[in-house]
Amino acid sequence: MGINTEFLARTFFVTLKAIPVTLNITIVSLLLAILPAFAIAFARLKHIKAIAYPGTVYVSIIRGTPMVLQILVVYSLLPSFLNLVFTKLHLDIKVFDINPIVYAYVVFTLNTIATMSEVFRSAFQTVHKGQHEAALSIGLSSFQSYRRIVIPQALVSAVPNLCTLSVTLIKNTS
Repeated sequence: MGINTEFLARTFFVTLKAIPVTLNITIVSLLLAILPAFAIAFARLKHIKAIAYPGTVYVSIIRGTPMVLQILVVYSLLPSFLNLVFTKLHLDIKVFDINPIVYAYVVFTLNTIATMSEVFRSAFQTVHKGQHEAALSIGLSSFQSYRRIVIPQALVSAVPNLCTLSVTLIKNTS
């Protein structure tokens, strides 16, 4: 029983064709997730109740359910639900004609937002609150303090976790 080199070569070239799609989904999902993840993390740290509580529930649900289930819900149930709504509203939108890659963007972006918000939240917590207080004491506004002092320091500590998130996302999108 030898190695089937013909099969290996054939599947290798099929796999190579899928790499651009995987990288495309990964990059789009990461870019779309940055701002919402940052907003959820910041709201949770500052206890902005209108965003923090729903953000906590969202992160708990998304991180607590398997990725396969999320894909199933977004790819199978969401189009059916949207089709029902559009039919009831007498809108001529053909949901089932939407490119499936759009659903991939949605599911991976929603998943990435939850994980990335936790990365940002933990990174913010690594910066001592004295840094913000010192910036305020020298006359910077709170916005300036975060933009010039706190966020740059937090991003340095977030880089390893963001790299891990990116690798995990590449593996999930494949």
